[in-house]
Amino acid sequence: MKKIILEQLLADKPGDTKQKVGNAFQAVQGNFEFAASVSMAITQQRMDEASVRGFIVWCNKDAKSAIVYGAGNIYQDKFTDCMNWLKLIGIKGETVMVHFEGNDGDKLINIQN
Repeated sequence: MKKIILEQLLADKPGDTKQKVGNAFQAVQGNFEFAASVSMAITQQRMDEASVRGFIVWCNKDAKSAIVYGAGNIYQDKFTDCMNWLKLIGIKGETVMVHFEGNDGDKLINIQN
């Protein structure tokens, strides 16, 4: 799976960050990736939740915001559950981006919270 959301997140990052994060996710196989702006106060909690769901995660956190990115594999029967979880973790008014390769093709989904 091409990680198009990760590419977008890394587009304006310094070269060493692009390389380090890009290399870390290069070996990650899966059919699902997401990026969500999350509350800075509970960033680690959101990363832990993503890890429990089987995602490899990275957090792009600075003084103003925190974006949790995750990539991994989900089964079709877990898609709705995962989407509902993403609706819960995202900051109200911010878009959660999802890229999913399912049985019926490649989908880019934006969830408006």
